[in-house]
Amino acid sequence: MESTHIHDCNTLAKLFDIQNTIAQDLSVAMPLETAFAIVIKHFTSFENILGGAFYSIQNDGSLMLEKSINFNEEPKKHKHSYASLSPENALVYTGETKFIKLPSDYDYFHIQSFNINATWFILSPVRLNGDIIGALILLGKDEANPFLLKAVENASYKIGGVIGRIEFENEITEKQQSFERIFQNMHDILIITNKDGKIIYFNQLLPSKTGYLDEELYTLEISQLFPDELAFDIKKLLNEIISKESKLILYPLLNSNREIIPAESIVSKVVWNGRNMFLWNIRDLKDRKEAQEAIAIEKKKAEIANNAKTAFLTNLSYSLRIPLSSVLGMTELLLKTDLNKNQFNYLNIITRSAEQLMLIANQLLDISIIEKGEMTLETKTFSLKDTIIQVINQQYYKAYNKGLEIICDYVSYGQDLVLKGDSLRLSQILQNLVDNAVKFTDNGKIELHINPTHYYENGVRIQFVVRDTGRGMTTETVKSILEACKQKSPVARPNNGDFGLGLIIAYNLIALMGGELNISSELHRGTTMSFELLLNIGQIHELQIGQSEDAFSSNTSVREQVRVIVAEDQPFNQMVVKNMLEDFGFKVDCVDNGQQLIDKIINQQYDVILMDIYMPIMDGIAATKYIRTKLNKPVCDTPIIAITANAYINEHQKYLEAGVNDTISKPFKSQLLYSKIMHHIGLAKAQAIKDNRILEFDISKSNVDKFYNLDLLYNITKNQKNAIIKMLQVFIEKTHIELTQLEEYVLNKDWQNVAGIAHKMKPSLAYLSMKQVEELIQQIYYLSKNNEQTDRIPKLLANAKAILDFVIHQLQEEIKRLSE
Repeated sequence: MESTHIHDCNTLAKLFDIQNTIAQDLSVAMPLETAFAIVIKHFTSFENILGGAFYSIQNDGSLMLEKSINFNEEPKKHKHSYASLSPENALVYTGETKFIKLPSDYDYFHIQSFNINATWFILSPVRLNGDIIGALILLGKDEANPFLLKAVENASYKIGGVIGRIEFENEITEKQQSFERIFQNMHDILIITNKDGKIIYFNQLLPSKTGYLDEELYTLEISQLFPDELAFDIKKLLNEIISKESKLILYPLLNSNREIIPAESIVSKVVWNGRNMFLWNIRDLKDRKEAQEAIAIEKKKAEIANNAKTAFLTNLSYSLRIPLSSVLGMTELLLKTDLNKNQFNYLNIITRSAEQLMLIANQLLDISIIEKGEMTLETKTFSLKDTIIQVINQQYYKAYNKGLEIICDYVSYGQDLVLKGDSLRLSQILQNLVDNAVKFTDNGKIELHINPTHYYENGVRIQFVVRDTGRGMTTETVKSILEACKQKSPVARPNNGDFGLGLIIAYNLIALMGGELNISSELHRGTTMSFELLLNIGQIHELQIGQSEDAFSSNTSVREQVRVIVAEDQPFNQMVVKNMLEDFGFKVDCVDNGQQLIDKIINQQYDVILMDIYMPIMDGIAATKYIRTKLNKPVCDTPIIAITANAYINEHQKYLEAGVNDTISKPFKSQLLYSKIMHHIGLAKAQAIKDNRILEFDISKSNVDKFYNLDLLYNITKNQKNAIIKMLQVFIEKTHIELTQLEEYVLNKDWQNVAGIAHKMKPSLAYLSMKQVEELIQQIYYLSKNNEQTDRIPKLLANAKAILDFVIHQLQEEIKRLSE
């Protein structure tokens, strides 16, 4: 009995020794296999402990044999595993250290096959942060000491600690390695020092920049990398950083040859390998300067290349415009002569091709102006409805030719707005968007919506929407188009001939006017393009000057008295302009240069001078300055219109500053030249118009047999009879309605609505060149708008209705003739 007690005491003492030894051996970092081997080694020092194993719990909850000692060869060759619902797994998850006698009701872990001498085994769960992550198993025979159970449990806790330490250290090592990789790849010099300034670590940029060897740098203090006179400042800095997060200093760095490297440093506190350290982030300012210089050089190269491209586009546009001016001018004159059907068709093809080339030339010029940032906007008073009508009329033929309809309810039902802004640029934007819609729509319609969304004291916000039922686009295509517009980089589309210039110009003009182009589209369903602009509201009386000029321009007897002199050195261009003006009934003289012009106007009074800019002997600018400063009145006040192939607005501004009254860019339509001439003559003779603006017209006393002219319609429709017939039918129907409305409003003395209907009628009358009716409707508009002499309006309306009834009868006959 006493010997048994002594044996138990010895065993207990040995168990305590083993626990202490295991605790001491596992206190340092080591691989898991080593830790397990240490535990098993100590326990197998007991004669009745045969071996052991460690099972880990996998992600799916199963048990996997990781390590075994004194098992037979079979389990060493194959890692035994047990499913998450197995008895072995359930035994581990009891969370308790178990003593199991063998043989048992269930052959746990196949222990008997692993070591046939075993009569029992102990299982102890291994924990990490409270979670069971595996199990420690010891095999034994004969009698087991009751204290062994507790010793195994303690050992399993120690193994869990080893596993936790391994995972933590692995994580720390991984982070450290990742940090060091970043550290070494930085473009700045990075140095770690202790609180005394001793260099602990650095990236390879430090030896590369300074010329020191690595082993030399580890012997230095940070102050030795700076000039000696800064040693005290650096020591002071190290003391300051202890209480601060970081500090920026501009201290020059020294290389191994004690040569200065201009630098700036940010010194901050960091934790390095668990200790408080200082991080020195040193940037070589010489590198920054060189980088900035390199960037400046590349930027300069890009600017030179961009300027060269802009100059090329400008010269290309200029070079195209000069011959195209002659081609378009001559074809316009030829189209007015007697032609057979084939000749007319050939000329139409030439005209359309030249106009397409001119469109491209103008777009190239606009792109170059936009890229240079020289695109400017004018501020003039204009009628929004007139602008929209102009856009629709310009696109009507293209749409009609494809069987498409252009719908704009605003023109028919919307209230006209008198606005201040750049109507030409607004028209250009809408022309490009509608043209784009027509181009990519094969069936259906194009809708143009004009919606005033908010009125302010002196302005109005207007939403413009162009919607089509065309091919549509994917979201990716819309994004790429908008990006191309931002970059001003047109993408050629060889399949449909679209260069993308028009849309880019529209996008940038909208931005210049304070708006933003939005595009929404669905493939095979259509596209909607919209934008909003804030425009100032103008006054109706500000349009009166232009209207007075229209009245003057319609007076045939006045036109026949107009004398124009053309200064142009190219004989062909002289011929084109001279024929255009003579078709309007003007008397025209031509000279070859500025000196001949001056000699001519001294002896002969002219109403208008058309001045080419580039001429030999004396150019247009010099001649203009001479006329304005050297000649006497009234010659010095003669209106001068500059004719130039240069379409830059800023160049035109220079001509205006030199003394010309207006400019016109080659090539130009005869109607535009005519309008400009009559505009300036109208200004000079406005008083005569004012005195005679209320003119009455009596058809019964007229010997005129035709009160309309279809030339403009033929020009717009490219001689398409069906299109002309449809336009005439629309005019007749619309005119009947408007005349009925006018009679009703005049009877009720509703002068505001009288003015509205009269204003609405003017554009369609102009397209049919119905000058007599235009004069009468203009007078009705003027009187009703200003509420002056309204007693004369019924007589004016009666005269207008008499002419229109007669004209409608003539147009119905015209439709029959065209239908044959």
